[in-house]
Amino acid sequence: MKIKQSNFLIITPIFFTIAFVVALLNYTNEKSEVMWGINEEAKSIAIASSIFIENIVTNSTLKNKKEEILVHLNRIKRYKQAKRFYITKNSKLIIDTKENKVKQKFKIIDKKEFKDRDVILSDIYKNRDISLMNVSSLIKINAKIIGILTVEIYATDVDKDLNEAIYEMLTTIFIITLIGVMVSILLSNIVTTKIMTLRSVANSIAKGNYNENMDIGTIKEFADLGDTLNTMKSIMQEILFKAKNSIIEEEQFRSNNDLLNSYSDIFLNSKVEIDDNFEVSIQKIGYLKVEYFFNIVSNEDSIFSFLGEIKSNKESIDNAIISSTINTYLSKKLLSSNNINFFDKFKEIFPIKELLITHINKKTKELKIYKFLNNTLHKKIIINRDKIFKFHTLDKELNSKIDTYLRNYYFLNLEDIADDLDKLFREKYNGIILLIKYK
Repeated sequence: MKIKQSNFLIITPIFFTIAFVVALLNYTNEKSEVMWGINEEAKSIAIASSIFIENIVTNSTLKNKKEEILVHLNRIKRYKQAKRFYITKNSKLIIDTKENKVKQKFKIIDKKEFKDRDVILSDIYKNRDISLMNVSSLIKINAKIIGILTVEIYATDVDKDLNEAIYEMLTTIFIITLIGVMVSILLSNIVTTKIMTLRSVANSIAKGNYNENMDIGTIKEFADLGDTLNTMKSIMQEILFKAKNSIIEEEQFRSNNDLLNSYSDIFLNSKVEIDDNFEVSIQKIGYLKVEYFFNIVSNEDSIFSFLGEIKSNKESIDNAIISSTINTYLSKKLLSSNNINFFDKFKEIFPIKELLITHINKKTKELKIYKFLNNTLHKKIIINRDKIFKFHTLDKELNSKIDTYLRNYYFLNLEDIADDLDKLFREKYNGIILLIKYK
């Protein structure tokens, strides 16, 4: 599945859900406000009309009070949203403002239904495609109930307002969902552009152009990937440079054995680093397989040393290429970062079997040791400065012999100690020994 399709299927449903929830909440609030308005209007008409009728019955001097009530109720109809008024008593219709003589149904309301309420409201209903609602109120004279007034209220505006609210809800859903689609397209274009840039540079490097730099913006994940590609490019550039030098010096490799021997000459030579406070030595003992790699690098703040072994492939030439790549990568990365925070990504790229890294802080004179074994990185800080620190890949049975030699000849410099150990063990043993000594 392409990135654009994947982003569309993930982001659009999220925005649609948000849009639906927001629109539904807005519609619910709008409906509540509309219903509250029509209910309050209906209550006010019913209560005011009931009080008006009570005043006529109590204070009017006319003999035909029913006609007077009808006149005033019809007058209210013309100025209010009322369609019909009717008064019932003991479930009988006694006054009705209907405009024709056709017998119309009326709802019988029992006074017991009121309980402690002043009015009773019905739901909105349809009568010949006209939206109506009923509101009923008690008519009292001296606290005595003489009838029940029911008013039919037009609710057409309610339908109109609710339809507008539904339209607004659908519009909100459409607009927010459209924004989600645009966001998914925008994100897809950004990611796709970065990936196309990475692919273009990778293809350029594959064609042998090692001078093109990777710069793909400030997004951390892409920036890290770009840094990794730049590092690998630098490694390939350095390897190519060494290969060209070998050709110039007429050391063309006629066979894999020649290449392996050249790898040993370049990468598997013994190393020594001497500082005002420290001596560091890595000595090759006997014959060393191309699966091993080691080096010592330093700058003004730190001295790093490392030695390790890769997981072996069947072809020795492949192992030599991987070992040399790791050697170059670690040497550059340790000096540029001045720490090992890059190690998690490093172990995912390279097939490391075992690795030891030492870090000497020249300012604090602190020695940190990092050992990678069984896919786990272990850290240790050396405090005892009176003892020569050692690590080797030789047989464990040599530990006591090496310790005895170091106790007796600790006063020698590490380069002489390393040469002596090589002469003692190279006939029977093969491996690497790392020594660190405080001065």
